[in-house]
Order: sequence, then structure tokens, then C-alpha cells
Amino acid sequence: MEKHALQLSMSENNIARIENQLSKILNSSHFKSANKMKQFLAYVVEKTLEGKGAQLKQYTIAVEALDFSDDFDSDTNPAVRILAGRVRDRLIKYYENDGVNDTLVIILSKGQYSASFEERKITASPASEVKVKVKFKLNKLKCFYGAVLATLIGIVFAVFHHEIAELFTEETPVAIPIVDIMPFEDLSGDGDGEDHDHDHSSMLTQGIRYQLLTELSQFITIRVRDVDAVSNQANKVKSAKYRIKGGLLTDDKTLQMNILLQDVGTNEVLWTKKISAVATDAGFNELIYKSVNGIISKIIDSHSVIQETAMKQLRERLDRESGVVMSSYECMLLFYHFDHTKDSEAEREARECLAEYTSKGVENSTLWAAHGFMSVLDWSKRTDQSDNSLREKARKSFDTALRIDPDNALAHEFYGNYLLTLERYDEAMVSYEKAKALNPSKPGIHVMIGWNKVSNGDWENGIKEIREGIEISYHEPGYFHIPVAVDAFRREDYKESLQEAQTIISLGDNRGIALALAPAIKLGQDDLVKRYTKEYSEYRKDDLTEPLREVRNVLKAPKVLDSYEETIRPVLEGLKQK
Repeated sequence: MEKHALQLSMSENNIARIENQLSKILNSSHFKSANKMKQFLAYVVEKTLEGKGAQLKQYTIAVEALDFSDDFDSDTNPAVRILAGRVRDRLIKYYENDGVNDTLVIILSKGQYSASFEERKITASPASEVKVKVKFKLNKLKCFYGAVLATLIGIVFAVFHHEIAELFTEETPVAIPIVDIMPFEDLSGDGDGEDHDHDHSSMLTQGIRYQLLTELSQFITIRVRDVDAVSNQANKVKSAKYRIKGGLLTDDKTLQMNILLQDVGTNEVLWTKKISAVATDAGFNELIYKSVNGIISKIIDSHSVIQETAMKQLRERLDRESGVVMSSYECMLLFYHFDHTKDSEAEREARECLAEYTSKGVENSTLWAAHGFMSVLDWSKRTDQSDNSLREKARKSFDTALRIDPDNALAHEFYGNYLLTLERYDEAMVSYEKAKALNPSKPGIHVMIGWNKVSNGDWENGIKEIREGIEISYHEPGYFHIPVAVDAFRREDYKESLQEAQTIISLGDNRGIALALAPAIKLGQDDLVKRYTKEYSEYRKDDLTEPLREVRNVLKAPKVLDSYEETIRPVLEGLKQK
């Protein structure tokens, strides 16, 4: 489809059309259950229609639309920026799917918070192949890259083999998307006869590609293929749904990687990015890191194009069919969706299918790791911590997961979480480091390494590691911010503590309610105290005696959490008397 857009005038008729379009978008599958995103979009459209779009700032959006306190500080709290990016991405996905034939388009441009509106005429046109044509020059780089490449090749053959063997062997109605990693191009030769070291340039290009293969092979919700490895069997393999292309340009000062994700069926470029670094050893490592993290966040995250498409297909199948028997792949889709969104329906469905598969003794490492994770989660919510049956159940699940696949990064990460609950910090760190070695670009591993350091008393380095994990995360879950909120309260920076707790709540994690109540009391924010007291009484109406139990069970910081409880105890005593 070819789309020609014209800016829409603000006539009375057009304003009514925009309001109707907004209602349609907010009630679509892309926004219907995302309350914060709905609040954000409705507010900025309303203010833009009132002629106040230029006045929209992070502060006004946070306080007036998202219920943050009036001391919200955008310099220390990125919640509005994060949410704006997500709303922008959701709008794009809406117009690519449900709204593909809509002629009125609501746009949130990057770098601003006001909305704009366009009228588009849609006409049919043939799909065209997108080609990347850029050139740079290359001077010689050191043999360091040869050693790096050799290491990467060794890793990729150690880890990548189980992806070729296909982890999910049964047929599944929601097809496991195959992602082909195409040979990356050396784009540095300019054809003008100047000296160009193709060997070193090729090493750089292959190094980044091999790292992508290594890390993507750890994610079981896609099947990644090395095109070089299957090119001789082209007629015998299934067609890919997506492909990743890349090209490296270098000169004597800079390295630039052009990387894109493409839909194989339509040739549409779903995501593209240019990543630059200085032409040094450190710069090469930085380029690998940024390239890998960029593509992973766009195709693996629960809000990425691949995962959202798969979840949409699964949800449609569950709504359409009765008595659905889910495949192991569909089961893990639900688990990942729950882990990121804390959606109660996804949790119920994931628990059911995980229990069914593990009861049958399935030989799937990732399913067992997820099953163990759920047991640790259940234990963390228990009032009676002396009952170790759930932790023993978790241990057996992790033992099984690592027996089936000792190179499963997710199993090592979740086993580290289990050891952390036992306060076996050194052993937990060993598991986390193994997970990081196998999957260094996954934000959650960085966060849990920091979490382990914090629980062991090293607040400074632990919080630094956690912030790094948050920074590289495309769509982090709320629990990433729990230690950061607690650390700010420990330092008596109640303003920052409140903002972090509000971010936790906005990301769907109700553990942030008690964490927000205490700093609100300290700051004398009476309206917020009333609000969070009411929300807490609804969330934990059956247990008002241990307000931070779920936090205590996962974060070992007894002194500061005692301080939290001392602060909110008078409020809770008032609730008990009602």
C-alpha cells in the first residue's frame, strides 16, 4: 500500500473526526488494556486540539495525565520519556495492523509531546526491495580483531548448535518465527583504487554477525538461522518470516554499522538503525554491544514487532477455539508476556501449560526453567517462609533444566534468582556470570547481578549495574526499579524514591504501592498518602500486617525495609481499625 499524507486543518468537522479516531485507537487491541498509554495519548491529543500542544512538557504530562506527584523531576525520572516512546511505537503498530486502512492518522513525532494529524490517501503499489548503499574508507586496524573473531566463532559453535536442532519439535498453530541472519556486507571499499584492508574489515563484519547469532540463539521465542549454514539446503528448509541484514563502513577514525530487520514476505523494513563508534579496540566492542542490544530489544522484547504479532495470533486462536492444547512455544510466549506485563490472564494460562508439560517430563530446558521461576515467585509471596516445599520444587526444576541444556542462559539466570532467595550470594553470582557470558546483551541479567550485589551490602556498585540494565532495556518490567527506589529511600532522597516507586506502579507492578506510600508520607504529600493508602488496602486487603513482605522476600535489605514499615505503620493501623 502506498500512502500520501496531507496535514489536517483544525475545522470543527475535523476535530470531531480526530476525536472519533482517538476513541477507535484507544479501544483497539493495541491500547485497550494499556491504561497508562491510553491516559498519555488521550491527554496529548486533547491538549493539542485545545491549541496547547506547544506547552506540553514532561512535567505537565506526568502530573496532570499520569498521576505523578507535583514534585516530579524529569531529570531523574524517565517515566514520561519511556511511555512516550512506547505510545509512539504502539501507534505505528496500530496503523500497520488494525488501522492499516484508516485515512486519518494521529502522529507523535520524536522529540516532542504534542500530536499532529494527517489525512492520507491509500493506493495500491508493488512492494519494493529496500537496499542499503553507503560507502566509507578503511585504514588498517590491529590484529586484535582476529583474536576477537576467533573467540566469537568458538562461542557460536558452542551455543548455536541447539537452535539448529530445533528446540520446539512439535507442530504449533502459531508458527515459531524463523529469523535468517544474512551475511553482513563490507561496505568500506569505495572502488576508487585506494588502499583498503578487506581482511580486517571482513573480521569486524563477521565478528558482529557471529555475536548476533550467539545471543539470539538463546531466545526460544524465535528460531534463528545462519544463512551460510543452510544455504546449501535451500530447498529443504522452512521459509523465514524475518531477516536481519547488516553492513559495516569504516575509515581511519570511525566504525559505522547499518543494521535492519525486514519482513521476508513483503520486503518491508520494520526497523533500521545506524550505530557509530570510534575505530579503536574499545570502539569495536562498543559497536558489537550496541548492534546486538539494538536488534535484540526490537525483536525479543514482549512489545517488539515479532512478539506482539505472535501474541496476537495466539490470543485470536484462544478466543476462536475451545479446549486449545498449547504448544511449548505458545506456552513460553504466555510466560514471557506475563513476566513483562504481570497480566493475570497470561499468568493463569502460563501456569496451566507449564504444569501440564513438566508433569509429562518434557525434555525442554526453557520450560523447566520457567516452571522453576514460577515456584520461586510463589515462595516470595508466602507469609510462612519456613515452608521450603516451593523452593525445593524450584530447585528440582532448575536441576532438570540445566541437565537438559547446560548452556541455557535463562536457566542459569533463574537459578541465580533461586540462590539469591537463599542468600547464597557467591553461588548466585556464578550463575549470573554464566548467564551473562552466554547472553551479555540481556538487560535482566545486568539487573540481577546488581540486585545480588545490593543484597550482599554493595549498594553503590549494585545500583550502578542495575541502572545499566535499565538503560539498555527497551521495555523494562517494574521490578527492575525496586532496588533503585529502596536505595533512594535509604539515602533519604524521598523525592527520587517516590518517583521510582511511581515508575514501578506505572509499569504494572503493585509492589510499588507500599514503596510509594512511605516516601509520600515523608514528603508530606497528603493527597498521595490518601491515594496510595486506598490502593494498598485494595491490593493487600487480606494482609495489612506485613506491607513489604513481597519485597523483603526478594531484596535482602532489612534495615531500610524496617524503616519503610515504621513510616507507614500508623497509616496501616488506621486501616485495621476501620
